[in-house]
Amino acid sequence: MKKIEASRWTEFFLIAQTERTLSSYFQGLIEQDIHHMKQIKEALSPERS
Repeated sequence: MKKIEASRWTEFFLIAQTERTLSSYFQGLIEQDIHHMKQIKEALSPERS
């Protein structure tokens, strides 16, 4: 990621039919990972047993 030029983060590209920037794409991945981590922590919580 360090090698990506700063200007490239705000350029638009298409994924399927959706227009995104590289920045918004990575933000979505981060949010999805956070959501999954919450699910994992909840599943592993002793209170669920």
